[in-house]
Amino acid sequence: MEDYIVNWVISGVLFWTATFLLVRNVFRNRSFDFCNRVVSTIHAAVAVGLASLSVQHWGCPVCPLASRSSELQIPRMDNSVHHIVGIVGIAAGLAYGMILFAAIFSLARMVGGPYLTYVTLTADYPLLIKMKALAVTLSYLIYDLICCLFDKIPRMDNSVHHIVGIVGIAAGLAYGMCGSEMVAAMWLTEISSPFLHMRELLKELGYRDTNLTLAFDILFAAIFSLARMVGGPYLTYVTLTADYPLLIKAMALGLQLVSAFWFYKILRMILFAAIFSLARMVGGPYLTYVTLTADYPLLIKAMALGLQLVSAFWFYKILRMVRYKIAKRMAPNKSIKISVH
Repeated sequence: MEDYIVNWVISGVLFWTATFLLVRNVFRNRSFDFCNRVVSTIHAAVAVGLASLSVQHWGCPVCPLASRSSELQIPRMDNSVHHIVGIVGIAAGLAYGMILFAAIFSLARMVGGPYLTYVTLTADYPLLIKMKALAVTLSYLIYDLICCLFDKIPRMDNSVHHIVGIVGIAAGLAYGMCGSEMVAAMWLTEISSPFLHMRELLKELGYRDTNLTLAFDILFAAIFSLARMVGGPYLTYVTLTADYPLLIKAMALGLQLVSAFWFYKILRMILFAAIFSLARMVGGPYLTYVTLTADYPLLIKAMALGLQLVSAFWFYKILRMVRYKIAKRMAPNKSIKISVH
């Protein structure tokens, strides 16, 4: 692994640790998990942003396959110096009252310049951005693994997934390949994370069982399903059919199987709720209506109505249970960063 990547990772671990301590200091009355999820949400936004910037062509997001990065791709400081000179030039123009000069200079250098810099970074140095994105997530995983050990109830599944993610990303960086695939996997896994974290944050803020949390539940379930069960299998296929080391292929397949298992568990719960709903909340009300409108003794009508009310109550409880179970199944993914799909 290149020395500059190691430096990025070490700096990243220190950055995420400092961010957590800052958040912890700001939200002193909130739980450990709340503050950690705030940091996780920040990481998800940064990771998805960097992953998106590193895509060279959205027609083939994982191209080029087995991409590499080297020190030759590190941009020089001339762009930064150029913009510093530009700022000084604008200030000088304003100081001497040359408003027209300052305006033209601003448009040419400080609007066109940053755009040209952006094009340069994303066109000439896309692999550098990939490596930075992976270093950001690798450093976050290391931080979060340590952070989870200080939680009240450390979860073994979280620890295992952190270790798997760390090994997977580190292997890709060490082998100098799979940059595009790992960044694509990071994008797929992180794109749903903010919705999961927002649900838990809203619960602690007192918005449990509200329409807002329900909206985040639905968005998370939909995005998770599309990312993990549509994009994930495709990326796994690309990884398995490429000429990659066995360790990377094993990581990709294993983590995709874990995603598929969780998805199956969620579908099973939803199927149970759907069957119960059809039986009790479609057939039940009809049968209750027939009973109440027939010439039956009052006791029988009261029993029919009472049983239907009990079914409605249990239907409500099942809906809450399904929401809770889905959130619990997804909870390990708070920090799961699939290295390669």
